[in-house]
Amino acid sequence: MEKPLMNFHENFEKDMKKYDHHIADPHKQLSSRYVSVEKAQNALTEWQRDLEMKAQQLEIKLSNKTEEDFKKAQRSPHRLALTSCQA
Repeated sequence: MEKPLMNFHENFEKDMKKYDHHIADPHKQLSSRYVSVEKAQNALTEWQRDLEMKAQQLEIKLSNKTEEDFKKAQRSPHRLALTSCQA
């Protein structure tokens, strides 16, 4: 009775080692891909933040430019001429 149990145990250990080797490669590949995906996500997040900041800067710049143009238009001599013609 002990002999079949010993054989089963030895075969089981051999099978487990074989399966461990089969599992090790896909596990390494999966881990590597996971790390790559995390790096890509971080890069995209950084890129998105950068784009949002640039968009804000452009909005501020445009707002300032529009305000500046409006003030220039108010001080323009052509506007004064038009106002005096209407009076």
